[in-house]
Amino acid sequence: MQTFGGQPITVVPHERLNYTKGIISHRDLLNCSVDEIAEALSEDGVAEAKRMITKRNGVSVNTASVLLTFNRIKLPGRIKVSFYSLEVRPYISAPLRCYRCQSFGHISANCKRNPICNCDKAVHENSGCEQPFVCVNCDGNHSSLSPKCPVCRLEKEIKTIQTLQKIPYAEARKQVVPKEGLSYSQVAAKPSQTSNIVPAVQALVPQITVSSTTSVLCAKNDPKSKPTQYQSRY
Repeated sequence: MQTFGGQPITVVPHERLNYTKGIISHRDLLNCSVDEIAEALSEDGVAEAKRMITKRNGVSVNTASVLLTFNRIKLPGRIKVSFYSLEVRPYISAPLRCYRCQSFGHISANCKRNPICNCDKAVHENSGCEQPFVCVNCDGNHSSLSPKCPVCRLEKEIKTIQTLQKIPYAEARKQVVPKEGLSYSQVAAKPSQTSNIVPAVQALVPQITVSSTTSVLCAKNDPKSKPTQYQSRY
């Protein structure tokens, strides 16, 4: 389509809905650059490869996991890399959060609230925070950055459903917090209301897996050696 209503238009693929992301892991992937991996897997629909990074003692370190972006709407269950058949795990990004007000659902660039430290005190210059911590989101006795925060866990559930079902955030949130006006802290205080979320998410995983064609990657190791176990999962 080049025109609509007599007006010239440009049609481009949706930047998010036409792509899926998955993670593969194997220690021998450390021997290859992400460009080599992306090129070798291009026939399998891989548009981009990105190395997963972790921090150890404050230093960024490459891991044996690689994030693959596929130009398809379904992930392959496995993908052939050299003589390895690697599992492709769905990539679930971290929940959107603001590091200005410490709340979820938006970023600091769009936040008009007063800045606050993740310990629920005024922003301070020193790196250490005074006890006790108070979570901005659930009023718990932990930092707002804590992965143990029940609100954080709910946001991760929402993000998982949003990613696997490819639906807007608002629709995914309704599946986790079905009652209008119910706060996150109220939902978090009643595990029974969200106990069906994990089985529901697990049921979605088989729906996104399909067989993958074979790709060959020039791994820099002895091709006669036996495949090793998957390591360094991100």
